[in-house]
Amino acid sequence: MHRRTVRQALAGAVPPSRKTPERTSPRLAQFQAAIDAMLRGDLDGPKKQRHTARRVLARRVDEHGAADLSYSTGSPTPGGTKTRDNPTLDPAQPMSRMAEAGSA
Repeated sequence: MHRRTVRQALAGAVPPSRKTPERTSPRLAQFQAAIDAMLRGDLDGPKKQRHTARRVLARRVDEHGAADLSYSTGSPTPGGTKTRDNPTLDPAQPMSRMAEAGSA
């Protein structure tokens, strides 16, 4: 056991929270505004006609010439946007969603 670990245990019973790095995607940053506009437009239409990650990639290639981006570069984008814009979908707070659903 490392000295730092023992020192932290003596200082308090609860371990310090871990730092999560802020993830960035520099290759996707130039298309982020266009992707957000696509996904915001989906909110008005029927649920079955919303953009999938595959369709977002196809539109980036067709409309913006992003042929050098792979599917995996932008595949988390549609789900990430939903979480980022809607605080009730925050995966860090699963119990609060369940509590709200139970009280409704």
